[in-house]
Amino acid sequence: MIRAEVFNQIGVDSAALGLLSSSVHRFDRPGRYVGTAFVGDDARGEYEILVDESGPPSAHVDLSSFGRQRRHQADACCEDSPDPTRRAFHVGKGGSVSFYVGSGTQRWGTVIGDPSERSAEFDSRRLQEGDMFAASVLRPGQYSVRNADGDGRTELIVRGVKPGKEPYRPADPIRTKMAATAGRKSMRLGQAQGVIFTASTPMRVVIELDKPFDD
Repeated sequence: MIRAEVFNQIGVDSAALGLLSSSVHRFDRPGRYVGTAFVGDDARGEYEILVDESGPPSAHVDLSSFGRQRRHQADACCEDSPDPTRRAFHVGKGGSVSFYVGSGTQRWGTVIGDPSERSAEFDSRRLQEGDMFAASVLRPGQYSVRNADGDGRTELIVRGVKPGKEPYRPADPIRTKMAATAGRKSMRLGQAQGVIFTASTPMRVVIELDKPFDD
């Protein structure tokens, strides 16, 4: 079943993850990391990521699940407090963790810091070199793609699906590097086809609709 809220998300911002976007970070150092899931500045829950030599190559964190867990707490007095129960995710050294939004219309972010250090290991609101951001665009139209931490814009065209005999299947995602601007001068996508940005400098990807296509 296609959820109606997906079609309401026109713009994409890597600093505020929604149903059509996700971020990926690679963990090269073993250790125990504590992450916090946010909606805006509101902390919704904490989790742990254990990185060691024997872990799996990847893990997946649904940030929106922290909101669901908080609503299900039995003690109504604590509805606005972060979830006290930390869930744990396991990944091998050199493995990747993806952060996504499985449900709802809220926009999410996350920050991960090593308890033994002050600096953040990962901050989805400002991706660093090697981090990845993936997005899909559903509404046909002409878009602008920019790095909010850089300058310049790249054109993105999303064409609508034409009726045909065979069911529509989005093509494989395209990939590009993002420095001050995207590594491609322009991009062409089909509806729901993904695009994956890999950061070569600090990166916040913003995709904005300039002109919808009504045909």
